Amino acid sequence: MMLCFTKFPLSYFRQNDRRRSSCGELPTSSKGSDDPSSGGTTPYSGSYPSSLVGSMDRVTYTWTNMNVYCAQQEQREGFFGWNRRRYFGERKHILKNVNGAAYPGELLALMGSSGAGKTTLLNTLTFRSGKQLDVTGMRAINGEPATAETITALSAYVQQDDLFIGTLTVREHLIFQALVRMDRWIPYEARMKRVEEVISELALTKCQNTLIGIPGRIKGISGGEMKRLSFASEVLTDPPLLLCDEPTSGLDSFMAQNVVQVLKNMALKGKTVICTIHQPSSEVFAMFDKVLLMAEGRVAYLGTSHEACDFFSQLGAPCPSNYNPADFFIQLLAVVPSREETCRQTVDLICDTFENSEAGQKFAQPPLITTKTTFEEEIDIARSPYKAKWSAQFRAVLWRSWLSVKKEPILIKVRMLQTFMVAMLIGIMFFGQELTEDGVMNINGALFLFLTNMTFQNVFAVINVFCSELPIFMREHSNGMYRADVYFLCKTLAEIPIFIAIPVLFTVVTYFMIGLTPEPYKFFNTALIVTLVANVATSFGYLISSISSSVNMALSIGPPVVIPFLLFGGFFLNTGSVPPYFKWLSNLSWFKYGNEALLINQWSDVDYIECEQNTTCPKNGAVVLQTLNFYVDDFYFDILALLGLIVSFRIFAVREVHPSASTSLCLNPTAPPAKTKLEKGAEMSSLRGYGKWAPDVEGVTLTWHDLSVYVPAEKEGGLFRKQSKPHKRLLNSVSGAVKPGTLVALMGSSGAGKSTLMNALAHRNPVGVVVDGDIRVNGRPIGPYMNNLCGYVPQEDLFVRDLTVKEHLTFMAWMRLDRRTSRFERRRHVLDLLSILGLSERADTRIGATGHEKVLSGGEKKRLAFASELLTDPPLLFCDEPTTGLDSFSAQKIVQMMGSMAAQGKTIVCTIHQPSSEMFSLFHELILLVDGRIAFMGTPNNAVTFFESLNYRCPENYNPADFFIHTLSVTPGDEERSRVAVKAICDQYTVSEHARAVDLLVHYERHLAESCEIPSDHHRAPRTKL
Repeated sequence: MMLCFTKFPLSYFRQNDRRRSSCGELPTSSKGSDDPSSGGTTPYSGSYPSSLVGSMDRVTYTWTNMNVYCAQQEQREGFFGWNRRRYFGERKHILKNVNGAAYPGELLALMGSSGAGKTTLLNTLTFRSGKQLDVTGMRAINGEPATAETITALSAYVQQDDLFIGTLTVREHLIFQALVRMDRWIPYEARMKRVEEVISELALTKCQNTLIGIPGRIKGISGGEMKRLSFASEVLTDPPLLLCDEPTSGLDSFMAQNVVQVLKNMALKGKTVICTIHQPSSEVFAMFDKVLLMAEGRVAYLGTSHEACDFFSQLGAPCPSNYNPADFFIQLLAVVPSREETCRQTVDLICDTFENSEAGQKFAQPPLITTKTTFEEEIDIARSPYKAKWSAQFRAVLWRSWLSVKKEPILIKVRMLQTFMVAMLIGIMFFGQELTEDGVMNINGALFLFLTNMTFQNVFAVINVFCSELPIFMREHSNGMYRADVYFLCKTLAEIPIFIAIPVLFTVVTYFMIGLTPEPYKFFNTALIVTLVANVATSFGYLISSISSSVNMALSIGPPVVIPFLLFGGFFLNTGSVPPYFKWLSNLSWFKYGNEALLINQWSDVDYIECEQNTTCPKNGAVVLQTLNFYVDDFYFDILALLGLIVSFRIFAVREVHPSASTSLCLNPTAPPAKTKLEKGAEMSSLRGYGKWAPDVEGVTLTWHDLSVYVPAEKEGGLFRKQSKPHKRLLNSVSGAVKPGTLVALMGSSGAGKSTLMNALAHRNPVGVVVDGDIRVNGRPIGPYMNNLCGYVPQEDLFVRDLTVKEHLTFMAWMRLDRRTSRFERRRHVLDLLSILGLSERADTRIGATGHEKVLSGGEKKRLAFASELLTDPPLLFCDEPTTGLDSFSAQKIVQMMGSMAAQGKTIVCTIHQPSSEMFSLFHELILLVDGRIAFMGTPNNAVTFFESLNYRCPENYNPADFFIHTLSVTPGDEERSRVAVKAICDQYTVSEHARAVDLLVHYERHLAESCEIPSDHHRAPRTKL
């Protein structure tokens, strides 16, 4: 079976290729690719034919008078929403008369501060607005009104959230995407060639055979590599219209520039590209053909990047020389906390000026479309968004589903072990039953336990697993990759071996221990019935998951719905005593059909049952069945009824899952990091706010020496076939030290080891990762107590979506602040943080969740995540990409806040991508990582000098952060030379005076701690408690 699943694509697509050859070649444009006016040739037309040959290769997308409204959110007062009130006033106006156009051959960037409306506009253009939003206005493709089906067929959408099947490798994921998303006429070899091109273009060669990973379970690729993979999935098909939501978030400046360069190259070939972006560097900003600046839901400017400076200069706000225009525009249009009214007046003035300008008036009217529109020629594509045929979708999804199943052998083994243990328990409880009066009751009870165990075991197993995959399915299905029925059918076939093996194992263990009828065909009948009931429960689990909005809701709905079916199963209530108005419920109960079939199979051929004297008991099996109102002739009907329920529940599950639903209905319930607690001597002062230490606390010096992190050698290959896999070293003998009052930036290209190093220092390593080396705080080993001393801001934002911002911080204050902190001080801390982070106006707004009513923007959620850790004022703070998803203004405010905390004696370590020049200058220390080694550690100024000594001179008016990342990055197409140069830099640092200074500090701290006696309570307090 496995061989069939892994080899089908080649033979299948070769067969398709032969059919394609018999039909002749697809028509192509006569113009060459170098002709900018060409409408028929794609950037990769030499590799494979486009499915959209002709006019639809060039798309002009226009939108006029776009308005988006949202009902006023629920307002709640009191802790945990007690005394909550609900207000429904005027609708909130999110987008206000937004006009614009994106033309073929242009790269359009949507920019603005957090909450300006960029993502809302992009979702509106892709017809992905939530159900709670009302959208008005006109969207048109080449002058014709656009529909959701048209946009899906002609476009690709790179979303901000990265959703993947974590058990696949990067290459396997891209192969699957190529099989289901490329046009059905493209031969298999051309698809694989395109996969190789994308892997090389986006620098995924190094990790192409690495598992994508599952947070907290499977160590996979880095956050930057995952973002590049998300982008690679969409550019595979070379669509005529590409829309990207923050495609560079989580990438270093070098890879961000490479990604935007790919977008630019696609635009140069005649594609229409629209993207939102935060914090672009000067080079990236210069690549954009047009920029659309948004503020407070309005358009502040739409035009070329060069003319933008002239427009703002005419308003009396010229961009300073040697200043990144993108940062300047965002800061100018941002609403600064404590100056909201003034900022809004400025924003209104700029927006009104542009709206009344000649350019603004032009976009307010639908432009004259010069591209010929031939929607009739593309009617098949517009009506069917699926590029692959049903059979091709089936084979590709089946291949991926099988890979996903076989690559989680531990999960399969755990379920097998669970089944075996429960079966042994039931077998021991009912061991050796005889055909007596008591034996009849015990056997009937044991058989009913067969049904209940299979039901609950499979229903909840499906809910937990399927809800983690449902967001991925919803996104891919909405993107027109495959049909819903294909997904459910393939998932069923891939999981059939598991859902057959588990019931059979259960039956084998219990059947003979209990002493059921020994005839072989009776045993096989029992195994068949138990297997059917298990699969009915599985189908019912799919249905419950499909109609639920979250894992918690599915787990809450499941038991109350199952219980009525259980009661009408014929064990608790005789089937002949079911009230007429509940007959329909009894007829839907798989417990009834399974129980009846099992008992018929057990008792139909029993001619004698031993009874005690002077007692009334059934004399034979027929009497037992007659007492229960079960009839032998219904045996085959029961089997058919179970089969019918399997199919029916899955059909209803397919009907419940539709493209308009959320793309993230069930979020993977990843456990949040452990809550931090400050040591007794590191309390927050109850009289002051942030940055004030208790007088008996000193700063924290963090050191690490000869630190290596690797994934040990293991066996892989599935459940039955194993092969050796060598260990992978993630960090290679790195040493470093961070002193109190220091703000340290961990930088490097994607996959360099930044997050790995910080997780090792914070003792938050994933399962299966081995850390070897010495980590100390103030010279003393810290171990797992690090969680009690540090705060940790993770890259992912995990919240309870039903709470408001203020309620969340209030809860965190009650759980994490010292018990002696008064109620007044807790409330004051919360209000201060809301003000500092610019969340005061959103204090009573629900946080929301991806795929539901999105009430907080990505930047606002990131600020809330930061506020959660700042509440406790920890002496040591780790931040994993704290500025990702923030505009340059908000990001700079975050870094300034971290600098202020460091000035009060805190030790702060953070990873960061794409810092602006101003932001980079705020860091006191810099650690540059590449391929798991340290390329430099010291002050930013010393870094410039160090690289100059190696003949790598940073140009004037160039961001040093971008220069370092570029210098230490592996250039696609020139990997070998780049790796040699990078290795030489790391070797030079190892023997430099900077490395020797770090080693001296590490050994000094260790020697000082070992040579001193235990200090008193007021001296070096953290050491005494570690």
